[in-house]
Amino acid sequence: MASQTNAFVDMRLLGDKALIKQLRRLSLAASRKIVSPALTKVAKQFAKDSTAAMPVDTGMLKSIGMQVVPATRRRGTIGKYVQTPRREELDLPQWSKDGPGKWYYPTHVELGHGEVAPRPFIRGTMKTKRKDYVRMLSNLLKKRILRLAGRAG
Repeated sequence: MASQTNAFVDMRLLGDKALIKQLRRLSLAASRKIVSPALTKVAKQFAKDSTAAMPVDTGMLKSIGMQVVPATRRRGTIGKYVQTPRREELDLPQWSKDGPGKWYYPTHVELGHGEVAPRPFIRGTMKTKRKDYVRMLSNLLKKRILRLAGRAG
């Protein structure tokens, strides 16, 4: 089975005691209202940047691009996934252990295979722009928290 490439950004709020105190008083619903739109915006920017960094052979992968989907909801967690197109969207055969569907093109581009060198459009984008995404997420969260705190206060 093809391996999956994951890039995670773990953010923790440190320092500002008043802001942390305000966050702890929020309900899970209020937290989602603040965090989910900010995560979506950052994830869409990452998807756009990763798509722009995709190498072009036939152009099929780049023409479809990356997609943002919500993470599986679990109590206390909020997340988004940025994923490559599905097999059907790329006109690839269904997965099979030994047949032509054994290979998944985006994975082979990202990680390389056999004699073909990797061309990391996902990891490369995260490596070069990670600080920008963290800064963007921090700024969006701060604005939304202050907006919500202003209404509550």
